[in-house]
Amino acid sequence: MFVEAGISPMDAIQAGTRVAAEMLGWGERLGTIEPGMLADIIAVPGNPLKDMSELERVSMVMIGGKLIKRPGQCSSVAGLLTIPCDK
Repeated sequence: MFVEAGISPMDAIQAGTRVAAEMLGWGERLGTIEPGMLADIIAVPGNPLKDMSELERVSMVMIGGKLIKRPGQCSSVAGLLTIPCDK
């Protein structure tokens, strides 16, 4: 949506991470990946800066420092979020 409106892919990703945390007043605790910060991390097979649809192909999920989904593994998080298997 942001990219379709002319915003760069990096700015769109930051809008959902660092900028969102700052707007909520949580920028000192989360929103970036660095020592001392709380972070949930995903990995995708390609480069979302070249193709934002790569963010739809999540291959790894780490929440609270715990690996929730490994590449090729199907899983769900607390029964609420289903992460589809890689195809």
